[in-house]
Amino acid sequence: MLSCFQEKLFRVAGLPMVDNCMSGYNSCMFAYGQTGSGKTYTMMGEIIQEDGKLVDECGITPRLFEYLFTRIKLVREYLKEGVYVENLTEYNVKTVDEVLKLLLQGAANRKVAGTDMNIESSRSHSVFTSAFL
Repeated sequence: MLSCFQEKLFRVAGLPMVDNCMSGYNSCMFAYGQTGSGKTYTMMGEIIQEDGKLVDECGITPRLFEYLFTRIKLVREYLKEGVYVENLTEYNVKTVDEVLKLLLQGAANRKVAGTDMNIESSRSHSVFTSAFL
């Protein structure tokens, strides 16, 4: 049931977002809601590949990158720097595998602390930007 939701959300919100970005528009997806409501699962899901393809339970972020990499095979464009994040680490990636490894590394480094609503509430944020070189 949830994997069906992940795919449907991606098709309804993710695909048009990437297509808009490829047409020169800025896009942002923001997950907001009560702690424990599934924001992290919706955005990240299970970051796993089987036979070179993402599993059904993966979230919208890995799906966005998978679709983006299918769209940019012939695109080579330099864009001015966008979002600035203090202490940002920047990586140049060329494949979905490289992105997924970074997503897993980030997930492993997440800060978690208990709240009255959720004993394992996340205390972290992710920012992904792209520039085509």
